[in-house]
Amino acid sequence: MLGPVEVVKDGRQVPLGAARLRCVLGLLALDAGRVVPTDRVAEALWGERPPRGQANSIQVTVSKLRRVLAGDAAITRRGQGYLLEVDPGAVDLHRFRSEVARAAALGDGQDVRAEVILADALRLWRGGPLADVDSDLIRHRLVPSLEQEWLTARLDHADVTLRLGGHAKALPELTALARQHPHQQRLAAQLMLALYRDGRPDDALSAYRRLRADLGQHSGLEPSRELRKLHQDILRADPALDPPTAGAAHLPQRAVKPAQLPLAVAEFTGRDSEVTRLIAHARAGSISALAGQGGVGKTALALRVAHELAAEFPDGQLYVNLGGARPGPLEPGRALVGLLSALGVPSGRLPDGLEERSALFRSLLADRRVVMLLDDAAGEAQVRPLLPGTRSVAVLVTSRTSLLGLEGTRHLRLDVLTPAQAVGLLGKVAGAARIGDEPEAAAELAGLCGHLPLAVRVAAAKLVARPRLTVSQLVRRLSDERRRLDELVAGDLAVRASLRLSYQGLTPRLRHAFRTFALLGVPDFASWAGAAMLGVSAEEAEELLEALVDVHLIEVSYVDATGWARYRFHDLTRLFARECAFAEDDEAVRAESLRRAIGCWLALAGEADRRLPCQVLDLIGGPVPRPELTEGCTRELLADPIAWFDAERASLLVLVQDAAEAACPAPAWEAAQVAAGYLAIRNLRDEWAETNRPALRASTAAGDRLGEAVMLRGLALHILPVDHRAAHEHAAEAQRLFAGLGDRRGQADALRLRGAALRLAQRWDEALECLREVDEAARGEAWVSTVSASILMALIHRDAGRLDEVAPCLRRSRELARRLGDEPSEAFAWLLEGSVLSTQDKTDDAVSAFERALALFRGLGHRATQAMTLVYLACGYTRQGDERAQSLLDEALRLSKDRRREPTGSMAVGSLVRFVFPSFEFERALAVLVATVRRDRPASVALVPELFRELGDSYQAMGEPSKADDAWERSRLLLAIRP
Repeated sequence: MLGPVEVVKDGRQVPLGAARLRCVLGLLALDAGRVVPTDRVAEALWGERPPRGQANSIQVTVSKLRRVLAGDAAITRRGQGYLLEVDPGAVDLHRFRSEVARAAALGDGQDVRAEVILADALRLWRGGPLADVDSDLIRHRLVPSLEQEWLTARLDHADVTLRLGGHAKALPELTALARQHPHQQRLAAQLMLALYRDGRPDDALSAYRRLRADLGQHSGLEPSRELRKLHQDILRADPALDPPTAGAAHLPQRAVKPAQLPLAVAEFTGRDSEVTRLIAHARAGSISALAGQGGVGKTALALRVAHELAAEFPDGQLYVNLGGARPGPLEPGRALVGLLSALGVPSGRLPDGLEERSALFRSLLADRRVVMLLDDAAGEAQVRPLLPGTRSVAVLVTSRTSLLGLEGTRHLRLDVLTPAQAVGLLGKVAGAARIGDEPEAAAELAGLCGHLPLAVRVAAAKLVARPRLTVSQLVRRLSDERRRLDELVAGDLAVRASLRLSYQGLTPRLRHAFRTFALLGVPDFASWAGAAMLGVSAEEAEELLEALVDVHLIEVSYVDATGWARYRFHDLTRLFARECAFAEDDEAVRAESLRRAIGCWLALAGEADRRLPCQVLDLIGGPVPRPELTEGCTRELLADPIAWFDAERASLLVLVQDAAEAACPAPAWEAAQVAAGYLAIRNLRDEWAETNRPALRASTAAGDRLGEAVMLRGLALHILPVDHRAAHEHAAEAQRLFAGLGDRRGQADALRLRGAALRLAQRWDEALECLREVDEAARGEAWVSTVSASILMALIHRDAGRLDEVAPCLRRSRELARRLGDEPSEAFAWLLEGSVLSTQDKTDDAVSAFERALALFRGLGHRATQAMTLVYLACGYTRQGDERAQSLLDEALRLSKDRRREPTGSMAVGSLVRFVFPSFEFERALAVLVATVRRDRPASVALVPELFRELGDSYQAMGEPSKADDAWERSRLLLAIRP
């Protein structure tokens, strides 16, 4: 707010976009913690003539702001207004006011401390308050009081500076302020005193005369009594006006131009955009803080920038290594000893206290243009006393910790090099020709180094040290993960040593968390997974993870669709952490951590599967223990089960593959089974095979008959659309194994899949026999297999022309679906019954069935199935002469063209019935079908084959035989997973 309105998260500015958002946020932030009436918001946005619908416009604006602020602040509706709930310290205005009040509360003898606090507070100002908000209310009625607060704080700071003998430092600013505020008498007094102490009494008297003349001309007033007394004191050279002498002994005897920067890295590569940004920040007077993991090249980048800036900052270069990664970081007081000595202060004249040394340091830099690099900072408290008080000094700070608490600082998080930059660095160190001879191997070598500059430089140094070692040979040596960190050593450069410095700086609790999290082989994970591994709450795990993020040993990869942050290790960091885990933790401790994580994943995946829009399999219980899930946990994590599976998809695949390779079949087949429904919904057929086949091999090799049966059943389901013969073989073998184990649920599901495969082969009598056996195995239970078997039987009777046999099967399926809570299947059964009744010219009964199906699909929120059902219903209304048919087709076309993907794909998207429409209605109905298919290619579910078959029939009726042949071919290749 103290400048243009900005939102900064993790050191990065978040775009606010529309001016309206900046206006509302600025207004709410001014009164953070207090309700701002809606009328006042409207006045700020539109003045005295708000438009109609202002309330809705404000709600839309507030909704957008909520998304921008998510996680850091909240805007709530309170009565007839809005309240911004935020930590006051997160708003620069309120932090400024707090610091000013803190300085004012200090007692006598605390001027040095007060000067530090006020200087820090004033650095929060980046320009005029709310500078980019175009609002008469804010500009004319609110901003002036904020500007007065700034001026008062400036004058307070000048008072303290003058009491400390800093008249030379204060004089330039007081002179500039006096030109802007020629009638401000307190400011005039400060300027007169500073001029007098600077040996310019005549200028001080001239300043008084100008003020007196201006006051007389504009207001007819005389200067205040205090100002007149100061004038008299200057005339008689009152000794009381002399500057204090306590700090004078600390000043250096002569000006010194320090040149402390170490040599810049000769092979510096890439980082062009970062160099440009940092130079721009320095020219603008901002402090730049570079954060990143050890070995990422923070110091190399900072040195490159500092050397480039040296010519623009001619008064010298300061450098200090703060040793933040070492067990004993340099104390700021000791750092100031070196900095003050570099500026010419004799050791015998150094102040004793930290605050006095800091104040002297700022005074010496007040009118000088210097580049200063504070390297490897441990934290904000170490850095603050070392910062200058003016913007004439270009300050660069590097740290393995994110120094987000440093006020007035621009933050840059440094990541690893791009692949091209990493290969370029290899070439600069090892020789471009040598690297160019093996480009593919060079790219692989850079990848094995994780594109980490330190690791790349070490690998290149090994090539330099061993001229006969080829790039390919080094790649082979680094490919063994167990030896990689051993190989990445060259002289005093070592990746492991760099990582160990960061590790040793952690608390014992953080070290344990760091080691444990690395045991997960997944590409990224959320805090709930870390909580399961450690046996703590998700909140505690998140605190530990964020602490590791702060020191750049773990990074936030992204925020998933469920709103949870995903954390990941750099490859080399993970290897190091695993080394530590195997060296410091017992095997039993490691195994228990993994067991808890796997159990939690499977428990959540099972619950997520139960919450999917439909289930494709009956889940078979396995031996892996699972924790009890609390209602709060599942409500928060699984509010959108598809989104949860989207976030955990890669992790579940890794879990299956790792468990299978480790000859642990149970976790492998249980994870593969529980992911089947999600993979079917997303139509991820390749990943389905990637989970089922290795889990099947592991189960077969280990003699795990239950796992073998479950995976054969899964493979049967997987290949059913493309190879019904092989699917039948897998299902038959699964049925045999389930029967031998006495598992009725698995046996029923395998029979259901056999029936589906036989139906595809048009062996209808054999299919019906298998499907009747499903009910015998289930003994009246409502399972996924029994619901599906009843629908399959109805479809077989329909295809065989036995239409009177369809309704009893569908009634049975609806009864089972209601008992199971399977609304999609119930809706589909009504839809199928309506389509059959339509072919029997029972239009009224068909319309009733379609209306029931539509009501259920509307409740489920499936746009595609609603569109398809609306077409069916429009067909019925057309036959009845009902005028509502037109509006239903319009709605169907709108839904079918909706670009948002269904969470269930085109699940159960049915075909157009072969009604005879008036020509314009037929074209419209066909448009609905085509738009639905083009928008979202159907997964292998429900009515998909019929959809393409009917589409072909429709094209044939329209005289489009080639399009008809294409649609019929697609129909033959697809089969519903749940027919």
